[in-house]
Amino acid sequence: MLITALVSLLDVGLSGVGLLGVGLLGVGLLGVGLLVLVRRDGLTRGQAEAALHQSAREFEELYNNAPCGYHSLDAMGTFVRINDTELNLLGYSREEVIGKKRFSDLLTDKSLQVFQQNLPLLDQHGSVHNLQLQMICKDGSHLPVTLNAIALKDAAGNGVMSRATVVDDTDRKQVETLLRQAMMI
Repeated sequence: MLITALVSLLDVGLSGVGLLGVGLLGVGLLGVGLLVLVRRDGLTRGQAEAALHQSAREFEELYNNAPCGYHSLDAMGTFVRINDTELNLLGYSREEVIGKKRFSDLLTDKSLQVFQQNLPLLDQHGSVHNLQLQMICKDGSHLPVTLNAIALKDAAGNGVMSRATVVDDTDRKQVETLLRQAMMI
């Protein structure tokens, strides 16, 4: 579906008036700018579509296999997108999360308080950084994470979506515990 929409946009680049015989098309894909140059005298529509499909696959792979969790929430805090990395950390399937779970459903009570205290910052400043939270995994275990998030707003300045990274802090927490124990000896 995304590819079809992008290819339709590509038609505009091919048939639109370009500068010096070059059609230029800017497409936002997964929050990353993608620039496709279409030379009217060299690149066929099929080649342009193939290149666009390949770029979309590469961005999707990058998103899903990022070294950290990545998710997008709607204005109500419901998951609208989540990558494979975060799903694997939490033990959920995509079908169990998208449109069904709110981010707050996956936080311990203490972490929910921290998150709610920082929501005004997300709204006012457009981002929050380095929130230390405990997420609840499907098996009931708790996962220590660091969350960084940005708010996406409409033209009126209303929050419509947020995007966040989630980094597994398990190893760091274990090292901190060992250091504290060593200092007591």
